[in-house]
Amino acid sequence: PYEGRPLEAAHFPRRIFGGQFDRRMVIFREVLAKHGVPEPLRARWLAHAAAQRDRVVVPGTPPHA
Repeated sequence: PYEGRPLEAAHFPRRIFGGQFDRRMVIFREVLAKHGVPEPLRARWLAHAAAQRDRVVVPGTPPHA
């Protein structure tokens, strides 16, 4: 289990914006596919990462269009 600082506390000073988070998700998706991670596992990792968006993205910043 993760025993580090809460995500909100760890990322607050780093100011992650909506478009940056979205770009990271694209890169993450591409890397998982490139390395042959099976689709069910990719889907779980991507869903988990996406679920963290509201915890790390600066409130009120729009997603990348």
